[in-house]
Amino acid sequence: MRITRSTIIRFLFVGILLQSFLMKLPTGIENYIKYFDEVLLVLLLPFSMRGFRLGKKIVALRFFSIGFLLYIFMGFVSWINSDAPVNTLIIQTILSIKYPIVIYAIIGLLDEKSTWYLVEKHIKVLLIISIPLVIWQLALPSSYDYIFAEGAHHGKFVGFGGVYYSRAASFFWHPGEFAFFLSIAIGYFYFDYFLFKNKASVRWFTISALLLLSTLARQEIFSAIFLLTMFSFWFLGKNIPHIKIIILLFISLLFSKSVFNFLYAFYEQAEVSSGFYSIEPRVVFMHHAIQVANEYFPFGSGFGTFGGYASTLNKALYYKLGFEEYWWFNNDLFLTDTFWGNVLAESGWFGVTGYLISILSLIFGSMRMLIKNPKKDQMLLLYSLLSLALGSLTGAVYNSLLYIFLGSLFLRKKNL
Repeated sequence: MRITRSTIIRFLFVGILLQSFLMKLPTGIENYIKYFDEVLLVLLLPFSMRGFRLGKKIVALRFFSIGFLLYIFMGFVSWINSDAPVNTLIIQTILSIKYPIVIYAIIGLLDEKSTWYLVEKHIKVLLIISIPLVIWQLALPSSYDYIFAEGAHHGKFVGFGGVYYSRAASFFWHPGEFAFFLSIAIGYFYFDYFLFKNKASVRWFTISALLLLSTLARQEIFSAIFLLTMFSFWFLGKNIPHIKIIILLFISLLFSKSVFNFLYAFYEQAEVSSGFYSIEPRVVFMHHAIQVANEYFPFGSGFGTFGGYASTLNKALYYKLGFEEYWWFNNDLFLTDTFWGNVLAESGWFGVTGYLISILSLIFGSMRMLIKNPKKDQMLLLYSLLSLALGSLTGAVYNSLLYIFLGSLFLRKKNL
């Protein structure tokens, strides 16, 4: 059988989702399954190099590479000046390079035809599979939890009055992964309807939206509503009454707590040892990341020392900063619930600037092409890139193969 690029991208898509599913099952090999990311990275390297060659003349991709190399350089040099062990450097480096490898691999693998086949076929199938799984989880949570005992869906959402609600995850390991997939699906069907008047997309959009609400993932719900509002006002305003756009924007603000938490850390430099702050890990991480970046300026604390998975193997800096006073730190909870705190602390102000350049170069490149040529694929690319960027406010999405893949699925060199 002839292996084509479309075959490889379908294998990648299925493999990423299968990894997420298998990690939910109590098979006893969960610790090995999580390393499937690294196996896929090795397989993607040849296509990543091809994508690099194809995109080396594109200005947006040049800035992307320069910015990311600055981040890697600052993180590595900062590590040299630290006492962190070599294994944490290796682990954090592998986590970090997933982003450029996947970006360039997608450019090297995909063409327009294979993309639309994947979207039309796979997303709808996954939505159909998710409906009974979500109903099962919400109606009979005990049996669902028993079968998928290793999933990260066990944490409950606390609503008004202290009421606990289950967060739907379908076959995904974490509700956030499911929510991000649904937010991409929502964008696809939303643009499909308003640009092509495809009435069938209304049904798929409704299914995706209801499933997204069932995840109770405030960040992804906020991002989807906010971005659809922005696109509606910017490109689709002639087809949608402005009052509806205003209503959408107001609803999105109801889910903006995560954005507030992220920004608040930049302004509040008081003690964060009690009350609200001690139970909001993301604010605590961001607060201390600013302190670390200032203390080690112009460098950072080095790869594998703060905020990432690698730092859970080396907690010296945490104890220096007094993290033992936080209950969640002593229970090994939420230790990777930050991304920009990780980037800022480990690579310093220059490193975080480099990472911002790499992200914004793709976003602005896509935006520039969209203004020139407002087509569906261009809208979807910008929408998904912005969804990924907003997701980084509350999680390490740029260290996850699943998030990066879904967030850059519509990336083409012609769209930059």
